Amino acid sequence: MKIGTLTYWESQENYGQLLQCYALLRFLRQMGHDAFLIKYLSSSTKRPLIQRLKSHILYAVRPSYRQQAKMWKRLNRIEREEARKHPRHFDEFRRKHIASTSCTFTAAQLRSTPPEADAYVCGSDQVWANLDPMFFLQFGSPHTKRIAFAPSFGSLQPSAKLEDTARSYLERFDFLSSRERSGIELLRKLGHPEASLQPDPTLLLPAATYREIEVSPRKDEPYLLLYLLGNETDVSVADIHAFAHAHHLPVRYVASQGRTDEFPKLYPTVEEWLGLLDGAAYVITNSFHGTVFCLHFNRPFLTFPVKGSIKGMNSRITDLLERHNLRQRIYDGSLDSLFNEVDFQTFNILREKEEICVKELFTNIL
Repeated sequence: MKIGTLTYWESQENYGQLLQCYALLRFLRQMGHDAFLIKYLSSSTKRPLIQRLKSHILYAVRPSYRQQAKMWKRLNRIEREEARKHPRHFDEFRRKHIASTSCTFTAAQLRSTPPEADAYVCGSDQVWANLDPMFFLQFGSPHTKRIAFAPSFGSLQPSAKLEDTARSYLERFDFLSSRERSGIELLRKLGHPEASLQPDPTLLLPAATYREIEVSPRKDEPYLLLYLLGNETDVSVADIHAFAHAHHLPVRYVASQGRTDEFPKLYPTVEEWLGLLDGAAYVITNSFHGTVFCLHFNRPFLTFPVKGSIKGMNSRITDLLERHNLRQRIYDGSLDSLFNEVDFQTFNILREKEEICVKELFTNIL
């Protein structure tokens, strides 16, 4: 079948974003489908006047909204500047590994001339966080199947109006799921008790598949990989470096999404990032997908929860680790717990079972 997928794809430094896009496409193509990414930029959609006015009002009267808006604006500015100074060659990865539409669509173009497909799939990532109708597949022929595979509502705070909007969007779907339990609870509240919990697409491929494309780093001695997104963490980068130094571990530090500090960093390609994770003796991260690939490669790790206005995003990490009996790998106040033995057996067995189940799922839906 011809399958068009809609998800985030355009980042120049978010490894998880690009790899979840890659993983779903590769998974579907390995099943024999002609799967391709529909390149859509939600930023190309001009919001209605009423929505823009509402944003201005919230910015003026609600400190938490203002704080979050300023944070994302700052991170986006830093991200653009970092991408210019330190290119990670994500465009090259997309050209090589991600089949996609030749053009990038606006919302109006998707409504008027959508790419033809037997099925559309939205997800994963936090594509439902802003209730963009395109990410709810509100375009195309009514006869095209619509599948929501592991999308996330992110830290969206539901309200009666938002729920009414989402409820109307969901009516067109043939299959509904979410990546987090909180998403399943919301879908069921909106009248879809059949909605199911599904894994992030990066979990649908075995480690061997990622090792086919990874570039292994030169490894003279064991090292600690520090991979941090731009969010605030409980432990400073300086303290992590001091901890590693005390244990005679050199630090290889990769930062993204607007993190700036005085410590030297690496700016790997996607393939090099995979190799750094696979080759690390230990990993410390605050990233969901950083955690996923520690599981894939069975690397001892600690994950920091994110803080502040986006702490609602922690549910995805908690759900992931609880499902695999590894909740204790969430930072609990002691960096020394990094050295505790990790039992990856539950993950290795369950990941393989989930891959088989999702293959059966898509076979039945399609």
